[in-house]
Amino acid sequence: MNIGVLGGTFNPVHSGHTAIASHVLNELRLDRVLFVPVKNPVHKKLDGNASPVDRLAMLQLAVEGVPFFEADPIELEREGPSYTVHTLAALKERHPESALYFMLGADSFNELDSWFDYAGILNLALIVVMRRGGDELLRTDLIHRIPGLVQVNNDFINISSSLVRRRLREGRSVEGLVPDAVAMYIKNKGLYVQ
Repeated sequence: MNIGVLGGTFNPVHSGHTAIASHVLNELRLDRVLFVPVKNPVHKKLDGNASPVDRLAMLQLAVEGVPFFEADPIELEREGPSYTVHTLAALKERHPESALYFMLGADSFNELDSWFDYAGILNLALIVVMRRGGDELLRTDLIHRIPGLVQVNNDFINISSSLVRRRLREGRSVEGLVPDAVAMYIKNKGLYVQ
């Protein structure tokens, strides 16, 4: 099997996440995409009052009933900081016969060689860079160092988790920005309003 791995804080998951994952799934003919929420991100501080359990629950609601998508709690089940190499190693152990396709945006790709055990990441998965209409420049020195790098030009989707959180704090609608079930979860739990 060919398995896409899309990690992130998903704080909260939004419609752009699922649209980009669908694009990559179809273009690369992946068998499925795992959405992996980070428990303790190393490179950023989480904004808002959504717990790791909340972020996983919202992901599960976002992918419910969507064929080939799965919310995977693998990082939430582990103690300590969330390092991609550890997650990929655990997924490879769980799916030894599968090829892993680690999906990331151009901005993250350009910093990939600063990540913990960057070489280990390259040994465990093919790197898939999602570009927004090809407008972001990728570091050419890094492109040449990564064997089998896959670049995907996806449509630009002007949605971000920070935009969703800001609109919620302002008391504005997030209709169309997040799946309806996620919007209802956020409302029922009183997330992102402080």
